[in-house]
Amino acid sequence: MDHAKFALRLLVALFFITLTGFWLEAAWDFAHAVDPATGEAVRLSQLRATPAMVRNLASSFSGAYSTLIALLLTFISLAIPITANLYTPKLIEIFIRDRINLFVLCTEDVGSIARQADEQVVADL
Repeated sequence: MDHAKFALRLLVALFFITLTGFWLEAAWDFAHAVDPATGEAVRLSQLRATPAMVRNLASSFSGAYSTLIALLLTFISLAIPITANLYTPKLIEIFIRDRINLFVLCTEDVGSIARQADEQVVADL
């Protein structure tokens, strides 16, 4: 099997395993959620969101997303020059021309911009 195809299949498999794990954890948490005021189980129809709650959630997501982007860019800015000094300066060109790397970087940038815009809209509520 070609290494690129294997890496892509592994990436997709890990993504779906992680996504499934998060969904199962969220479903388990919701199934065991208890209203602190009444002590009864929470139903989906009872969930309500106020503008302040949405603003807090958007702020939390924005902070986490900004941290993820900072980690990603730090890793790239450290890993590429170190490996390029050990092997060849051509490695940076290969990294930048790779479609998967460009897709991940562009998705992170667009997602960050969208989160900031959403946070600004929610802050205006």
